[in-house]
Amino acid sequence: MESSNLSKKNVYVVIAGGEQPAGLALQYVQNAGHIICADSGAQFCYENNIVPEMIIGDLDSLSEEAADFFVDKGVKLSVHSRYKDHTDTDLALAWCFAQNPEQVYLIGALGKRIDHSLANIMLLVKYPALTIVNEESFLRLCRGRLQLCGRAGDMMSLIPLSPIVKNVHLKGFLYPLHGQDLLMRNNIGISNEMTEENAEITAEYGELLVIFTPKKE
Repeated sequence: MESSNLSKKNVYVVIAGGEQPAGLALQYVQNAGHIICADSGAQFCYENNIVPEMIIGDLDSLSEEAADFFVDKGVKLSVHSRYKDHTDTDLALAWCFAQNPEQVYLIGALGKRIDHSLANIMLLVKYPALTIVNEESFLRLCRGRLQLCGRAGDMMSLIPLSPIVKNVHLKGFLYPLHGQDLLMRNNIGISNEMTEENAEITAEYGELLVIFTPKKE
């Protein structure tokens, strides 16, 4: 999960309006080949002199000064009604995945608004190829099989998003699993640790939220 390949033509970074990018997330913004803003995510870009390709949403959180700035820069605006059935972040991700991307990263998904944070995490179920990046961690969905590349000592937590996740196997971790079922109400998957550079998570049925936190230098 490196940010060095983000300038590839078909890799997109979506900036939402949660926590301002820092740490890992900021690296992804700085190295992005394609930046798409979900409404108030554009305010961060304006304040940091970053010009995105497109801003998507109802634009109710974007200052008039910022909107004028982006129009002058030729940024595309995809304006939607406030009265809609999807969040601005969902609309931005839907547009990105319609471009047949190699990868999509979501920045600013988490923050003080717990409802927005949880809703954004659940977007992983809708867009299984999505990676959420915050200051210290990556969030992915495991539906069937997921491989992780990192280093020994990197942290990994599993949270069931289904009432039951069946036949879970973990390879390359300090605490392996050999076919156990994980229940939504238990926390057995919290704070595991990679013991190898390559690790694998498999599950026969159900969906797992995978939170991967690289070891600090």
